[in-house]
Amino acid sequence: MAEKLKSSSNLVEIHQIADYEYYQFEGRLLKYTKEVELNIQRIKETCDVSMVTPLPDIPEFSKRFVNSYWRIINNQSITSSEIEVSDSEFFICYVEMTSDQKALSCQEFKKVTYFECASKWLKIHRSCPHCRREMLNPEEFPNLSQ
Repeated sequence: MAEKLKSSSNLVEIHQIADYEYYQFEGRLLKYTKEVELNIQRIKETCDVSMVTPLPDIPEFSKRFVNSYWRIINNQSITSSEIEVSDSEFFICYVEMTSDQKALSCQEFKKVTYFECASKWLKIHRSCPHCRREMLNPEEFPNLSQ
């Protein structure tokens, strides 16, 4: 769905929301399958189904994404506010940020990123997770002016 949506539009915002949703879905799917595998392992080891933990919600795309998808596929107009990813949504760790957490900000897209996850990302990628511009890890290269 994400790739079809991207191929149906040249808008950068559409590509961003498609990528965001894909990574969110992938993260939820990994979490879900990991929990299923752990439950299977518990049952095999103990032969006791009472040790099984509840599964997380079945992974799915957000309603916002699905609605946007069908509107674009059906050539209906869509506003940028309908497809914008909020600052609290972050696709690396799949955790919604709270206002008291230390964060990094993308100057290009004005997106805020959970500091700990951004640092892990930057150790590998050396680019902003939102706009892909070069960015240095503040843990390795602290701002000397502060």
